[in-house]
This record gives sequence, structure tokens and C-alpha cells, in this order.
Amino acid sequence: MYKKLLLIVFPLFLASCASVPAVSPDYTGPVATIQETAVRVDSGKAKMFFLGKIDGKYMRDNSASKSFGASYGKGNNLTIIDLPYSIATEEHIYTIVGSHVWAMDGRGIIEADLRVEGDIKFKPEAGRIYEINGSLSKKESSVWIKDTSTGEIIAEFKKVDP
Repeated sequence: MYKKLLLIVFPLFLASCASVPAVSPDYTGPVATIQETAVRVDSGKAKMFFLGKIDGKYMRDNSASKSFGASYGKGNNLTIIDLPYSIATEEHIYTIVGSHVWAMDGRGIIEADLRVEGDIKFKPEAGRIYEINGSLSKKESSVWIKDTSTGEIIAEFKKVDP
């Protein structure tokens, strides 16, 4: 029953959300690279660390949405897609997210997500690679973004569960 309801409601929810590509088609300036990461928990679940929004608009090219889309209709078999992609080297507010991603909607309803996210305003430097990583646990979840060439953590967000 709930799965059928989700199959109806979830696509409508996605269609109603404004979403943006990582780099707009008309952008011709320099770019940086975002590398999102994932840790497989089992065949149908992964801990994923990704770029969720730019300036409050949902990303349509992040690893979570691509993985969910690639896994749709395949039962409890999550296909993880965490390929790097380009972002504009302009100052924006970036929302970084650590969350579980499931192949099946129903698992997301009954299992704890341990989601953590935060907003950072920064201007990526051209040619740099920024990695989003983190950890998810019942005690503490965190997500961070770092410059891979310097090792500098640009921002880190934590959620402590009592």
C-alpha cells in the first residue's frame, strides 16, 4: 500500500522541486570538480555524501539522485554512481549532505536515515577538486567538504544524537 502511494507521490514531489544542473548550459567560465563519495552498506543501501543544493535549488546531477534513478525498478539492488562532475567557480551557497540512499523506497521509510547537512558559502577555485565525505552513525553523523590538493577542510557539519 505504502509503496504504491510512494510511487505516485514521489515523482510528483520531484517534478515540483526546482532543480539545477551542476553547471548551467550557458556557463563558459572556469570550473572546479566535485567528487562525491559513497560507502556501500549492503546490496540495496549506501551511505552517500553529496552536493544537495546550490543557492537553495536542488541538484539533479548529484550521486544520490543518479544512483536512485539508476536503481529504480531493480528491487533491492542499488547501483552507486559517484562520478566527479564540474561546478562553476563562482561564489554560491552549497548544501552538502550525508545520507543513506536505498534502492527501495520502503526501506527508507522503516530504517533510520541519520541524515546530516549544512550550508557553506564559498567560491571554488578553478582546476581544484573538492571531495565531499563524512560518516553516519546513531551516535554522531558528519559531512565535510575538503580541497583534495591541500587537504584543507572547507566546512564540516555534525549532528549528535542523544
